[in-house]
Amino acid sequence: MTAKDRRKKFRIVHKLQLKYTLSLLVPFFIILIIVELQMFYIIKWLLPAREFVETQNIIVSSIVLTMLEVLILLILAGMINIIYLHRIAGPINRIIKELNEMEKTGNYHLLSVRKDDEIQPMITEFNKILAKFIQQK
Repeated sequence: MTAKDRRKKFRIVHKLQLKYTLSLLVPFFIILIIVELQMFYIIKWLLPAREFVETQNIIVSSIVLTMLEVLILLILAGMINIIYLHRIAGPINRIIKELNEMEKTGNYHLLSVRKDDEIQPMITEFNKILAKFIQQK
């Protein structure tokens, strides 16, 4: 891969990447809060009141620590998701710009994407159609 083929930023199409990253993380965050609250109330229900009051600080700190660990995992999942979406959103943004430019200038050419981009098979098929169009023109 040459330096020209690499993208400098992982967040290319901010709205698209943010939309799908949040759609992944928000449900997990809600589930996390529900599970943590259930853990707290189950422990509170299982322990006698006196023991619960004595160990409440330990229980709460354990639950908070577990919540922080899961939040860190969620942040990592979000970062991995953004990197993955980079293989989809980046080429889409560039292809849209190229198609708009072709429409304005009338200078039609085949589209190219990196071989590792997720939309590469679709662009290959699109290029077949575009090649036929260019030949007819």
